[in-house]
Amino acid sequence: MNYARLQIRSLIIVVPLIFCTCHGNKNDFSVKYKYTGIAVENAQNMGDFPYPTTQDSIAEVAYAIRVNLFTEIIAKGSAHADYDHPIENLNRLDSINVKSNADFGLGFPIGSSLNENFICFNGSYFTSSSLDVLSLPSTSNKDYTENSVPNKFDLLLMSPPSLPSTHKFTIQLFLMDGTILIDSTTQIKLY
Repeated sequence: MNYARLQIRSLIIVVPLIFCTCHGNKNDFSVKYKYTGIAVENAQNMGDFPYPTTQDSIAEVAYAIRVNLFTEIIAKGSAHADYDHPIENLNRLDSINVKSNADFGLGFPIGSSLNENFICFNGSYFTSSSLDVLSLPSTSNKDYTENSVPNKFDLLLMSPPSLPSTHKFTIQLFLMDGTILIDSTTQIKLY
């Protein structure tokens, strides 16, 4: 009986020590990164996925904005990216603002927020979200492939302007650390 108690006491002491030793390493993470810039471009949404285009006009029902994310790897740990060691963004996205250099319609004068007219496409139509509750991937990289740091997302136009017009869209990404990343598309005629 005393031998069984001794074994239980040993386990109570040894198991936490093993856990702390395995998971307490300061390099026990996969990748830490931060956003450093964006480049936006006009895109078409006419298939399984939106794709960038250099056309000067696009049908309203097929218009999207591609937001390319530039990142910097801050640190690489000893762990592989997985469920227990996810990639970590050090300057997460706080909010986004989409605006145009032209009137978008009643209630949307030049420079006003057009967020309610777009949704965020995160690699799947099932995970698309409103820009007001935007959460950027790593959602498109849940399988922890080699390129697990998100590098793009698309904004799909859901409510077109009330009149056919030409627009230059400006995207502002507001990050948690106070950084603001801004870029604009080239002029595009929506018909």
